[in-house]
Amino acid sequence: MRRTLACFTCALILGCGSNGTTGKSAGATTGATSSGATSSSTGTGGSTGTGGASAGTGGGGTGGMPDGCTSPSVTVDGDGATKHFDGSCMNMETGMSATAAAGYIGVPQPHWSGPEVIWIYGCATSMGAPMAGSLSLTGAQAMVGTTKSAAVTYDSGTDTYQNNGTTTLTVTELGTDTIAGSYDAVVTPTNGNGTTHISGTFRVCRAGDFLPP
Repeated sequence: MRRTLACFTCALILGCGSNGTTGKSAGATTGATSSGATSSSTGTGGSTGTGGASAGTGGGGTGGMPDGCTSPSVTVDGDGATKHFDGSCMNMETGMSATAAAGYIGVPQPHWSGPEVIWIYGCATSMGAPMAGSLSLTGAQAMVGTTKSAAVTYDSGTDTYQNNGTTTLTVTELGTDTIAGSYDAVVTPTNGNGTTHISGTFRVCRAGDFLPP
């Protein structure tokens, strides 16, 4: 069920080009620990030498969550005061934090022959209903770079606005646990009256990739 909205949105941008693909796994990384070998040698002076030990860290760097999960940010400018949709959305994928806005790389269905796609979701409250205030982005930009053929849906809480194929989407960071970037679009309300120019940035918690066979 959590992929239903994503698949519907992706259908709106079929045929968009891709600048590349990413690996097929995501999530928290764990540090690897390696022990240095210990050697002993005895000379005429009776001295003994030892090797050192080192330990690696991963994920948040010191064991904590990455900032995309602890301090998520999804903004909308151009429709009054800046709006923030930093929470996770109801029935949608989440990353290391179940309350943070999230994004992931994937394809809309098994045996997909098109390019891999990125999805970004943020709601006004954690596990919030999208119609109560949200922003979602999707586009065939599964690596750092820019596409001008993405789609966006913005719900102000009173009106829903969409752009289905001419949104500029830039991905500036595509890490193991964080996805960041920006967007720019002219959106039309679902009632069809007028247009609104919106833009903003996002820094969200990366969920597991959805890449079925």
